[in-house]
Amino acid sequence: MNQASRGLNGGINMVGNALAALIGNSTIITFVKLLSDNPEYSAYGDRAGWVKLLAIWMVLQRFHSW
Repeated sequence: MNQASRGLNGGINMVGNALAALIGNSTIITFVKLLSDNPEYSAYGDRAGWVKLLAIWMVLQRFHSW
């Protein structure tokens, strides 16, 4: 019910989202290249790297949801 508290929480939420996006975007390509069969294929890794990363992410999401 407190407007000042809602404003502060909204600001903290926006900063947290920006930091999470920065960390996520800066690490995903690194993980894809590490998991790729042919890392020199592209600056963004190859298909195998993306599939492996998504499989790991799906397993983690599955165990996180219980």
